Amino acid sequence: PKRVQAFLDWAAGQQTLAGVVLRVSPAREALAGADLVATATTSATPVFHAEWLEAGVHITAVGAFQPDKRELDERTMRNARIVVDEREAAFAEAGELQGLRPEDTAELGEVLDGRATGRVDDTQRTVFKSVGNAVQDLVVSARVYEAATKGGFGQEVADLS
Repeated sequence: PKRVQAFLDWAAGQQTLAGVVLRVSPAREALAGADLVATATTSATPVFHAEWLEAGVHITAVGAFQPDKRELDERTMRNARIVVDEREAAFAEAGELQGLRPEDTAELGEVLDGRATGRVDDTQRTVFKSVGNAVQDLVVSARVYEAATKGGFGQEVADLS
């Protein structure tokens, strides 16, 4: 609770967040009725329990990236369709994947190009576990830059080196 209050105090003083309503709820309340859940913490222990999740929920977990950290509990992962950005990195870094086999997962690219299935029905839980991938980050950054340039958004920054 102290850290939550410290964050809210900090956010209240940020001009870029003026007019943005920040509400903090206990995890169980925040998850009630959620179709999408995103976690981005470096927690060593899961931040919620599987039984708090609705059937068919999708979870994107991008924070924990070390084998001794896990944002999601084992029950959340069990029976979920697990998709990773890249297997080798994910299995080396994601605590949530410890004890699973590579064939228990699909890579995002495999799902996108049809080599692997995604969700099989509306009740299946899906998890995208990302530990980061520099090539994907570079491609996304290039696409955002191209779209911003084409749309006349943003501001060009001089080389600071």
